[in-house]
Amino acid sequence: METVGGKILYYRKKRGFTRSDLVEGICNESTLFRIEKGLGNKTPNMFIIEQLCQKLAIPMPMLFNESKNEKQQSIDSIKQKCRMNVYDKAYNKLKHNLNILNSLVEETESDYYYHRLFITWHEAILLKHNKQPRICF
Repeated sequence: METVGGKILYYRKKRGFTRSDLVEGICNESTLFRIEKGLGNKTPNMFIIEQLCQKLAIPMPMLFNESKNEKQQSIDSIKQKCRMNVYDKAYNKLKHNLNILNSLVEETESDYYYHRLFITWHEAILLKHNKQPRICF
């Protein structure tokens, strides 16, 4: 499972997709076959890879970063979503993603302080944009 194609094959099987299920509306089966087998003399089309990742429900960096485990990659993906939520001013989505991130961070030991700092910073952003006054005792 070292190549991008090998990882796509792994997650496709893990999610129970056939090739035809996965490629529906994205590309043809022969394209996916070539990607999974590493055939061809060029890098796979990133637009296709992105759509396959969306359908497989995995973050794209998961295919390219071998040094991080699945949980750390999920944390990184949720953090990126939080950044985009702030950029898009999607504060309800930000709150939802912070809840997910919080539960993931509670289950990990690595970089705990750094993750908590990220969560606290984004919670402060939520407070700033919350129209209800906070009552402090």
